[in-house]
Amino acid sequence: MMAKTRPSGSVVAYGPSHNVPAALANTFAALNAENCLVGLDTEAIAKRLAYYYSELDPIHAFRDGNSRTLRAFTPDIAQSAGHRLDWAPTAQTAELRQRLYHARDLAAMRGETSELTQILGTNLHRL
Repeated sequence: MMAKTRPSGSVVAYGPSHNVPAALANTFAALNAENCLVGLDTEAIAKRLAYYYSELDPIHAFRDGNSRTLRAFTPDIAQSAGHRLDWAPTAQTAELRQRLYHARDLAAMRGETSELTQILGTNLHRL
């Protein structure tokens, strides 16, 4: 098991790496069962993206770069569902980045996705 201290100060413990393939398969099967969020309105996509972000983050498929990978991957999911997700507004100041990290930690560690949903919702736009 690996533990990591995040920029937010949260310490996160990740499961054994041999669990990664099955955890990813289960998460992506669930996303596929939701038709990759196609047909949902912006509010619903924000909510479901926050959920999947919170599911994928603790799987920790990479030793480093998981958050960057998720920030690159979630816009792809949004785009396939007819929306544009732009993370740039969350990177404009240290305070905004910290807000994202906090929201991510709440979602991944406690299942509280409302703050992450709100951040995603303000950065999502229908194509």
